Amino acid sequence: MRRTMLVGVLMTVVMVGCGKKPAKEGGADTTPPPAAGSSSANNGGPNVIPGGGIGVVTNPNQALGGGGGGGAAGAVRKAAKRTATNNELHQIHIFIETYSSASGQMPKPADTLAAIQKEAPKIAEAIKEGVIVLLPAKSREEIWAYEAVALEQGGQVLTSSGIERMDADMLQRRLRMQ
Repeated sequence: MRRTMLVGVLMTVVMVGCGKKPAKEGGADTTPPPAAGSSSANNGGPNVIPGGGIGVVTNPNQALGGGGGGGAAGAVRKAAKRTATNNELHQIHIFIETYSSASGQMPKPADTLAAIQKEAPKIAEAIKEGVIVLLPAKSREEIWAYEAVALEQGGQVLTSSGIERMDADMLQRRLRMQ
């Protein structure tokens, strides 16, 4: 009885097939992905090409939560850049804290750059290239430095409290007050 049922199921599967068109000889599967608004799309999730393998994302912005672009490799690069900038700002923070504690006044950007050039040439290069902007802060309450993209897109800002995230509007307001 079981054997008969198994044979019947197998014959049905063979006759119906899997519904996938066979690939042309020597060619790739040309089945188009489902349309973004179609009912076969993944309920608002990232579009995946059928038969394209596991995790073939055709809309990386949606898969990353929007705004990222460049897929997973781009997200990793951006995270690495953020971490590197954070570390650079941290080193600048240590120098300014040490200098201001010892002298009782804030260092000038040229003094900060000269000291960092000796201790951390890569950070000095980032400052010279304009990736990090040093400010002539006159008091500890002012902004000391920021990553250049923060002025337009928001980002990391260095103050006496340490490294803070600020949106572009807040950074611009604070800079106008200095």
